[in-house]
Amino acid sequence: MYTSDTGKEFVTEEFKFVPACEGYEDLEIADPISQEIYDYATEGDTIGWVFLGAPNGWTEDIMASAMQKYLAGDMTWEEVEEESSDAWENSRQ
Repeated sequence: MYTSDTGKEFVTEEFKFVPACEGYEDLEIADPISQEIYDYATEGDTIGWVFLGAPNGWTEDIMASAMQKYLAGDMTWEEVEEESSDAWENSRQ
C-alpha cells in the first residue's frame, strides 16, 4: 500500500511525510520542508537515524526513567544529563 500510486499520494500529499521507501524520486512532496529534507537525504548528505545508535535499553530504561524523575521534580536537569551520559558511557564498555 505504501508503494502503490494511491499510497504514495497519501504519503506525500495527505500525510506530508518524508518517504522512507524507494520509488518516490519522481514525486513532489506537498510540504516544502519535507521536500527539502527528502532532497537532502537522497543526495546522501545525511547520516543514519541517530536514535538507532543508542545502546540497547538506554532510551527506555535510563533516559525515560530520568525524564520521569525530572518531570516529577525529583531530579534536576543537570542530574538527568549526568545520569544519562554516565549510563551511555558505561554501556559502551
